[in-house]
Amino acid sequence: MSEQQRDPRRITREFMQALSINKEDTGQPLGLVDRLILPGLLGFGIAAAAIQVLQSDWLEFFLLSASVILLLIVAISPRLQRRVLGRPFSRRHALYVLIYWMSSITWLGILRYTIGLPTTGKDSPLFYILSLALIMIALIMIRAVLTLTRWFYPVFSTHIPIWEQVLLLVNEALAAAMCAFFFGNLLARLLQPDVFTLWNDPLYTIAVGVSAIIYYTLIQFMWIRRYNDRLSTTTLWLRLARVLAPLALLVIVLLIVRRIVERSDLRSATLLTSAATNLAILAIAPIILLLAVVLSYLIYTSGLGIRQRFLPDLLMDKLPPRLAQFFRSISDMDLMLIVCVLALALPAYVLFGGSTVLATLGQGIMQQGSAFIETSEQALALIVAFPFYLIILALLAMYAYVIAQSGLSAHDRDELVARLPIGFLIIMIITLYLFAVPFTQALIDGRLPRLPQDLGRILLFSILIPLVLLYAHYFVLVRLPYSRGQRSWRDAHSVALANQLEAIDGKINSLNQEISLLDQSWHDHLNRESASRFETLYHYVQLNGMRDDMNMQRLQVVAERQQLTELSDAPISVAVARLPLRVVSLGIPLLLMIQIYQWAVLNNGLREIINNPNLNVVDFFREILKQLQF
Repeated sequence: MSEQQRDPRRITREFMQALSINKEDTGQPLGLVDRLILPGLLGFGIAAAAIQVLQSDWLEFFLLSASVILLLIVAISPRLQRRVLGRPFSRRHALYVLIYWMSSITWLGILRYTIGLPTTGKDSPLFYILSLALIMIALIMIRAVLTLTRWFYPVFSTHIPIWEQVLLLVNEALAAAMCAFFFGNLLARLLQPDVFTLWNDPLYTIAVGVSAIIYYTLIQFMWIRRYNDRLSTTTLWLRLARVLAPLALLVIVLLIVRRIVERSDLRSATLLTSAATNLAILAIAPIILLLAVVLSYLIYTSGLGIRQRFLPDLLMDKLPPRLAQFFRSISDMDLMLIVCVLALALPAYVLFGGSTVLATLGQGIMQQGSAFIETSEQALALIVAFPFYLIILALLAMYAYVIAQSGLSAHDRDELVARLPIGFLIIMIITLYLFAVPFTQALIDGRLPRLPQDLGRILLFSILIPLVLLYAHYFVLVRLPYSRGQRSWRDAHSVALANQLEAIDGKINSLNQEISLLDQSWHDHLNRESASRFETLYHYVQLNGMRDDMNMQRLQVVAERQQLTELSDAPISVAVARLPLRVVSLGIPLLLMIQIYQWAVLNNGLREIINNPNLNVVDFFREILKQLQF
């Protein structure tokens, strides 16, 4: 055997090259990630199998070992790849293998846990919930295996980027969890009416059940290439969203009302061990309701979709090419799926028994920010609102990067600022805070703010802190970038105008000299032939015309320099400076309306006035004005 054949480094290199994905799949030279995908998968499978051996779980060990061996054979055999996969092994195949492994491990673990659960009695809903979850996880496993074959690979949505497929998988997991939780509980109640005798709202059951089915079915259609392409179009997405938006709002309102009703009966809530869950859902619900209302408003008021609303083409043209290419690939459906993950992940965790962990986390946040947060429920609401705040902050930072560019002219910068929803996003940040802190506190307490008892809290949490948030985000993300970009462009443009003016003055001086020489030549040669004099006169007129053009250009440059000196670094600050006045002008009437509502409806003040036979019109309005006093 030669020395080259004995070299272990060469053998290792050839083995790693055989396990790396095909170059033609990515269209680029093999990188480190491409070389490590298959070895990483094999290492994960071997490690998982070894753990099962240590736990004496021979069934799962044999299942994992068989799949690892099959993966190794297929990965290193191009002939098997063509016959089974229909194409070289790629990152997408690695994703489907990983999905199958994770789902199979989860399925087997849930199956073993479900076998020991009671099928009847108060504890039986968990059996039905996990049974439905097993069915849905089995569908994921079957789809992952079918996607690896050459017959079904073109059928499923394998053409979309990997991050979109992961996003679809997370949404499918959330939809499956919600369907399993809701219909598992419903099935236990229907099969055991003598055990579960509490009142059940038909409207709530139908609305939540239909919305869960629609969510899960929509995700299943998104996994099919044909329907994914159609649902990703803005026109069809807008139509579908406008149909489903009222249903989503109805479900959220019914969910809040249902939890409030359950919490009002503390004895039943305690017996059902749902008091902590109801409190956590009531803390999260205002944020979810706000997002649903905002999205419904955007859906019904925009004909171009949400992406064009927040990521317009005018902005994309100013971003770096790779970043712009990524954002252009995002569809409205992708944005909706991202919002669904951020909005539903925490509620799903709460429904499956995670309220205790979140309550502990909320207590820690409340202790750190006790000056601004009064309860752990407010901290929980802030946890839900925080991802959306980060998204808004990222959008504002991207806008700040664009408007801070010195290459943008003042006109283009003003047009960009006018078309970007900067004010909307800042108001959205303030609204997220208001719904997370003051509104959540009112919902948890079960009462509206009272004047003048709660005036100090209202002024601090509902007016002062929103104003601080307004100016902090405006100055950091709008005012300073705009001023920097405007100043840089003005300095560069001022230098360019000065050079242009200097060049024009030089041309004018040169023309003046030529005209002076021509005029001198005209007077010195009065007796020349008429043809020569005519040619001199024509040249004289031509030079004067050129000088007039240069003078007009000079006047235009001087006018631009004058406009440049009058250009403000913050032309949008006037509109933003009026926002506090608008907040106060809208906030005070809102507080007065709350005071009137509390007195007239909750305290039956209006009924007492109406039932007073000695009351005249003047006394009526005097009583109304008395209630408006702070």
